[in-house]
Amino acid sequence: MALYDNTKCPVCGELFKDGDDVVTCPICGTPHHRECYKSLGTCANAKLHNNDYSFEKGSEKANDNANKESADSLKEKQNDAEETPNIYYTPFNNQSDKENSSNTTVCIECGAKIEKGTPFCPKCGARQSEASYGSYKPPVDFNEPLVEKNEYQDSKEKIDGVALSDVSTFVRVNQDKFLPKFIKNKKISWNWSAFIFGPYYLFYRKMHLQGAMFMAVNLIIDLFVSTFYSDQIMALYKAMESIMSSQDVNAMASFATSPEYTAALPAMLISVFGALLLHIIVGLFANSIYRKKVITSIKAIDEKLNDNEIVSLSQMMGIENEINGPEARKMYLIRQGGVNTFAPLLAYLVLNLVTSLIATL
Repeated sequence: MALYDNTKCPVCGELFKDGDDVVTCPICGTPHHRECYKSLGTCANAKLHNNDYSFEKGSEKANDNANKESADSLKEKQNDAEETPNIYYTPFNNQSDKENSSNTTVCIECGAKIEKGTPFCPKCGARQSEASYGSYKPPVDFNEPLVEKNEYQDSKEKIDGVALSDVSTFVRVNQDKFLPKFIKNKKISWNWSAFIFGPYYLFYRKMHLQGAMFMAVNLIIDLFVSTFYSDQIMALYKAMESIMSSQDVNAMASFATSPEYTAALPAMLISVFGALLLHIIVGLFANSIYRKKVITSIKAIDEKLNDNEIVSLSQMMGIENEINGPEARKMYLIRQGGVNTFAPLLAYLVLNLVTSLIATL
């Protein structure tokens, strides 16, 4: 790598070696390790770009006097120049390498053939004209929004007095699934995820109060069964334990017709059908409940901001600064909306803890 011998990456400070994946800034030509550039998100000399800074090997000073030759001398050098492969610059816009001559141009300094879109000549390192390498596109989009891009983000439409764009920001995940249903505003619509996971789905969507209410109903059903059928359930468990310990094949085969099983059957049916009915209700009304939750939450946030309450980023993102206004509102919508993958697990653990404590009473 003769071009960058004894040259250090400005991010990690390591000397470039043969085989290193090197990218150059399309503005000033400063070379970086690709991973170093990605980690920094910009050129290490970005602050110098406004001063027309241009990287020179062995020097960090700006070079305002680029040596450009006349068209005649450029043509003469072009005829004598070697065709040099581009081993230093990797296009930021992921252009594929092509051998087609229509995708090559010539260096304005030495006349060597280079691939179009290369901001610096791989042979002499000269910076090419802006027109030759086109617009700059960073390898990583560090400004990617926290919400999914969709048709609703710029919509002027409102539902129940709330802008559809705000609803989109609040929902964040699976907006294309929820927003059409929110617009139709049907009281009953089916949600398979809510049916399968029941109250835990409500916790996942940050509907903690509603999830706790459905879990309370589930707990009441379990308490009813354990209270009024406690003797039958205990007898069933003892019969099962006896059969398992004896390993009596005939007893196992006739267990479903045993008196203990028959006596405990109503308790099992109440538990199974009660849980199934609860899941069906959640599956039918989850979308409607969620719609009301979203609209109510957005209006509550607006009321706080209208009362000139300051939103502290230290509470939301661990930053000391405090902001208000549109940016605070958007960040608060993002924070309050979306999903919480930890909440269902916590709800499950709490339910089991409460059930265990009640069983010991």
